[in-house]
Amino acid sequence: MGKIQCDSCGQSLRNNGVVDSEKGFEYCRNCCMTNGQLKPYEEIKSDKVQFYIDFYNYPRTAAEGLVVRELKEMPAWSKREKW
Repeated sequence: MGKIQCDSCGQSLRNNGVVDSEKGFEYCRNCCMTNGQLKPYEEIKSDKVQFYIDFYNYPRTAAEGLVVRELKEMPAWSKREKW
């Protein structure tokens, strides 16, 4: 599909995304299970929160708030009702 960012987390794809042809989305390798399926929301959220804690030294509550705001903007999660 040639997208430049993951439709799940926003990470750069650099031409190696996994395409979900049924939904028309493209995901980075971090957002996919080994079978190519999108990981559950809670797992992606947890991984992104841990990234902000580890690499940017965010407090957990600040990281969680930031990640929820970011994921709300991602096409893969646009129909999610519970945040």
